[in-house]
Amino acid sequence: HAGLRWIGVSINGTINSAYFKWRSSDFGDTNQRIYGIDEDNPAAPTNFDEFDADPFTSAFVNWDYYVYGENQSPSLITIFQELVDSYTIEDDAVMLQIRGVGGTIGEYDDYGDGYYCPLHIEYSPPAPTPTPVADGDLIGIGIIRKS
Repeated sequence: HAGLRWIGVSINGTINSAYFKWRSSDFGDTNQRIYGIDEDNPAAPTNFDEFDADPFTSAFVNWDYYVYGENQSPSLITIFQELVDSYTIEDDAVMLQIRGVGGTIGEYDDYGDGYYCPLHIEYSPPAPTPTPVADGDLIGIGIIRKS
């Protein structure tokens, strides 16, 4: 299993594109499932019990890959749209978990060797909400005429 957490993320509206890149250093027959962590601004787990207890989004994506080297995840639109619809994500953390079986070893920031796992999200902001106009009672009309 793997956990991926990005900080300083600001997204809202409609998610148009979402994926990350992952570098594998070893490979085998993989059968992975990617979930979002269904929390507002999730904290990084400090042990396996916390990691294992993280709540998942109902949206998930299956990912089967066999490629040694850099891989791009499948579309994660459904996962991030569920998060945006549930939370205000403004300069917050977002987190994914990859669960499954297989012989792949991923490399990213935690290895400290220059590999990283960039997250790419494109979105359309929501339409602005019109300013409400208050209705009032008419209390008088004045007509001014120039003589």
